[in-house]
Amino acid sequence: MADLPEAPAEPEIATSAEIRDAAPPAEGPATAQEISVGFGDDASLTERAVQLVILLTVLSLAPSILVMVTSFTRIVVVLSLLRSAIGLQTAPPNMVMVSLALFLSAFIMMPTLQAAYDAGVQPLIDGDIEFDQAYERASDPFRTFMLSQVREKDLALFQELSGQDTPEGPEDLSMSILVPAFMISELRRAFEIGFLLYLPFLIIDLVIVERELFSRIVLSVFDQLDKEARYELVVRLAKTDRIIPDLADRLAQEDYELSEPVIECSPMISQPALMRIARTGGNDKRLSVARRADLNEEISDTLVARSSRDVVHALLDNKDAPFSVKGTLALLIFANTEIEVLAGIAKRALKDEEFLETQKLVLETNCPLIPAPLRKALETGDLERLATTIGDLERDGDIEIDGVLYSRHEASIHIANGEMSFDAILRTLFEDDRIDAAIWLIGRKLNLSDDVVADTLKSDADGAIMRLMLQTGIDEKTYRDFLKARCKWLDRNSRTIPELVMRYKAELKKPRANADASFAGSALN
Repeated sequence: MADLPEAPAEPEIATSAEIRDAAPPAEGPATAQEISVGFGDDASLTERAVQLVILLTVLSLAPSILVMVTSFTRIVVVLSLLRSAIGLQTAPPNMVMVSLALFLSAFIMMPTLQAAYDAGVQPLIDGDIEFDQAYERASDPFRTFMLSQVREKDLALFQELSGQDTPEGPEDLSMSILVPAFMISELRRAFEIGFLLYLPFLIIDLVIVERELFSRIVLSVFDQLDKEARYELVVRLAKTDRIIPDLADRLAQEDYELSEPVIECSPMISQPALMRIARTGGNDKRLSVARRADLNEEISDTLVARSSRDVVHALLDNKDAPFSVKGTLALLIFANTEIEVLAGIAKRALKDEEFLETQKLVLETNCPLIPAPLRKALETGDLERLATTIGDLERDGDIEIDGVLYSRHEASIHIANGEMSFDAILRTLFEDDRIDAAIWLIGRKLNLSDDVVADTLKSDADGAIMRLMLQTGIDEKTYRDFLKARCKWLDRNSRTIPELVMRYKAELKKPRANADASFAGSALN
């Protein structure tokens, strides 16, 4: 039998120790670094397990330990108290507050942390010192920081509670005494700062409650006081801000003699109350509103549109009263029938640059409402002459009733507000043969043009004339004076006046709905 070939020899596999010994030494630093934790070569398994548990516990409590020896406690408590003082329960959220406290603490503690790192951590990483030495060096900056903030009474308290001997110097003070004393001191200072921050808000709340309570008491007893006591109370409360708007608005509803100080001076009266006075109040109350220093454009525009000559002049004299473009147009409409308003506009334009610019803006639009004297003064810049040449002269169309001189514009406003009898004004005009002014007032009363009213009164349609006058609401006496003035105006026979008055009196007794409907059809036609 032929000999079989020998099997190849098995390759030898080098051990890890042989490979490590055979490898050439590295010329540079290792690309990977090794971190090892040693528990002692001679330690038993139980000892190593206990040491591992202690190490994990210290690592898990490290953030809390850093919080205890920094300014975090003081900052987060102060922020929480400040949030409560403002009255916010969840804004900002707790996460935001804690994050803010952490960053502020890091900013404050940065020098201490840097000193601890340079003195203890970096030498430990370099292997120059052992862990015990690193702990002592790293804790010294924190010890210095805490000693500068801790109260001596708190240190003495924990020193006594510990039962340890009193150390010779601060460097010998145990951290087990210094850390709790530091935390108690931080909490004390945090609450002191929080109280100081809380105090202004507490005072504000007390003032609000006191003002609310006082105002409610005044509201409850005001109606029971006599007129003299009411007036004394109103005078004392007129300029104070220690009342609520409800009380100021209530006082403004009294008669003008009582309400005038509040309407003109009170800083607590509400804007809606002022607007109600501007729309529906009497002329005296509107005059008080016009003198206020806190008017807005809406109130000023309303006063111009619904008030008398005196109120408009008060607005123009009030440097704090603003005028919008709409209000300026209302002033120009007023100035077309009230020549004195032109002087007021000129005087205001001389003192108020913004008001002058508004007038020029309206002038540039070629607005037909601008009276010729004002247009010329704006174009030439001679406003001072316009302001001084117009005096308080009697105008064509003035109406004197009970010794008071009213213009047509003012008369129509007083009629709309129910402050003056329309019958009394018409009778006065008819007696003075001022039929043109009567036509103007009737047109304002019925919202009709002067031409429509004049054409109706000139016509021979007695029924249409009667329905027109019925719409004004005048009585039969005023209707009789109207018929007499009409006959004189048109040179007509007056024999039918008694019969027409009887018919008018009979129509007054009928329901007004049918009369209004029949008048609407005839007047518009």
